[in-house]
Amino acid sequence: MLTYIRESAALEMLVAAGKAVFVHIVIAGGDALAETMDGFFQIASRLPPGVQAVVWLNELHGKVERNGVEFEELAVYKDVEDRISGIIRLPAPTSVMFAKDFQDLRKKRVSFQEAIDGKDFNVMERQRIAMIKRDLFDRVAAVL
Repeated sequence: MLTYIRESAALEMLVAAGKAVFVHIVIAGGDALAETMDGFFQIASRLPPGVQAVVWLNELHGKVERNGVEFEELAVYKDVEDRISGIIRLPAPTSVMFAKDFQDLRKKRVSFQEAIDGKDFNVMERQRIAMIKRDLFDRVAAVL
């Protein structure tokens, strides 16, 4: 996909049209750290002028750090720091219930609002999903 976007100059076209262009890149902790960190660098280092990246640090399966060094202190980040408009940290859920509710929401392929307004979840599940949504939206708003 990245090759297609680069070959078609899609991002440059959007920038030339006066659009704010953000590319969202997820870096996952745990076993996926090395692969997603490499993918982050491959994408961020090739962004055309005027395009910014928003980095999502997903700590569900482990911290996003190398040998105890936080992401923002790593060379892989420092090398492309000027292309990053913000970082959204997604900490591991604080309880098993929140994690299960979010997992169920994803399995059912419904939006936050559909889960909150619908009948697929009980009242406490809907409450926890609403709390997850509010926290996530607040994190995004703080970056954009």
